[in-house]
Amino acid sequence: MPPADAGDVKRKAGGPGKGRGGGPVQGRGRGRGGGGRGRDGRPKDAKRAKAAPGTRRVDMLAERHWAGSSSAAFDGELVCRIYRDHMLGADGRGGGRETDLSRLELSGYLERYLWPHYPAAGPPSASWEHTMSVVVMLNAKFAEGVDGWSTLRPDRERFDAFFSRALALPEAGGDEAWTARAAGCTWAEKAEWVRFFVRVFGSLEEEMVRAQALRLVSLPMWFSLSDQDVASRLAEQPQLARPWKFLKKRRTKEAKVEGGPPPASRHEAEFLPSLLRNAIAALSQADALVTEGYGGGGEAAAAAEEESSEDDDTEGEEEGEEAGAAPAAPAAATAPARRDSPAIRIAGMCRYLELILELCIDLMAQLPTRRFFHAVLTDSHLLPLARTSVHAGSPRGALFARMASLLREYDRFSVDDHS
Repeated sequence: MPPADAGDVKRKAGGPGKGRGGGPVQGRGRGRGGGGRGRDGRPKDAKRAKAAPGTRRVDMLAERHWAGSSSAAFDGELVCRIYRDHMLGADGRGGGRETDLSRLELSGYLERYLWPHYPAAGPPSASWEHTMSVVVMLNAKFAEGVDGWSTLRPDRERFDAFFSRALALPEAGGDEAWTARAAGCTWAEKAEWVRFFVRVFGSLEEEMVRAQALRLVSLPMWFSLSDQDVASRLAEQPQLARPWKFLKKRRTKEAKVEGGPPPASRHEAEFLPSLLRNAIAALSQADALVTEGYGGGGEAAAAAEEESSEDDDTEGEEEGEEAGAAPAAPAAATAPARRDSPAIRIAGMCRYLELILELCIDLMAQLPTRRFFHAVLTDSHLLPLARTSVHAGSPRGALFARMASLLREYDRFSVDDHS
């Protein structure tokens, strides 16, 4: 194939060139960086150029509240606003705008503001946004190869309080604000939450983490099994009969207490079984979306992607109070719609399901966590449901299908769970 002449190269770049006859030829394309126009008719490049003020607002907030020479008093409303505008993002994707998260990390938001002001014991207890902000910042640190536990390590009591609150993020809490926020938790936020526990069970060498994590994969999980299944497994492992009898007595006593079992006992018995049940429910929803045409490759999927792309272009248009201007009314009005758009729901749900399987793989790959979890995983039927799901056969579910196959290998691995 002959090399392209200079006119051809210029025409591809969108500029004027010369044709083979020597006359001027105007190129038609603008290249991939050329942009195009959004729904309001303005060039998309002009919209993206406005994203810079968001980063400047983060720097201004840091200088004013925690990164300056003198730190300001703690403001819970500020934490909620930063989470909404710079960590969750206006598009509701959870995990946030990467640039803003990076600026928050570099400014020491976790070390200088979130963690020092996290209440070790209530009242008042930490808000939902405060707890989730710590989760997101820890995930951001680990994603950059930074040891996030080093910030939390010096204060064990505060860490224990945080871990207990983190376990309850998707649950109805003791106050109305927590309950309302947990009920409105998006799939992307749930994915960020599961990502945190993937890191937790991948950090069992950390003593304070291990003490909290291993409680969640202990014998009380077997309360989710049928009596016949438990009896069969106890017959195979008679050394567990005495601990199981003690747990049943404790459970009976706690059931008589007003308010039911304490959160610690409830999480030991229900955290992972409940997580698996929620994953199956999410998989059912994902199958329904694939059936409707949102699994990738269909017209519905293309429309959802276009909607998401247009929403991305409007991110930089919002101006915060710290920059001296109120947010634009149209952007604020459309934020809930963007958060509920099919493309965002599908992306968050897919990531949530993938992280659930990643967590299961990690639990099955380590003997201390596999010991009692294997029976719970088998009883849930998550693995066969995942492998035969419509979602696993769709383009969006390709990674999910590969992870389900890997989990199956660990499930079949020939090893004594109680060795």
